[in-house]
Amino acid sequence: LSAFPKGAIVHFSVIDAKGYIEFSTLNVPDRVYVGDRDYFKRHAASQADALFINKPINGRTTNGWVALLTRPIVN
Repeated sequence: LSAFPKGAIVHFSVIDAKGYIEFSTLNVPDRVYVGDRDYFKRHAASQADALFINKPINGRTTNGWVALLTRPIVN
């Protein structure tokens, strides 16, 4: 992450197979469900190891607009 300019990366999260955030660099007090988001649905449906660039959305953990670049963790 140090290769990115300061402020380019707001946070990093890991989401489990059920759609809940398991790890976040933000202080997330409760389990947050993101299984209904486009990026999660796309990765769950294909299981391909591919980057997905989501349209800007209002983040549930940031309470602001974010652009997401996501990639699945495949076994």
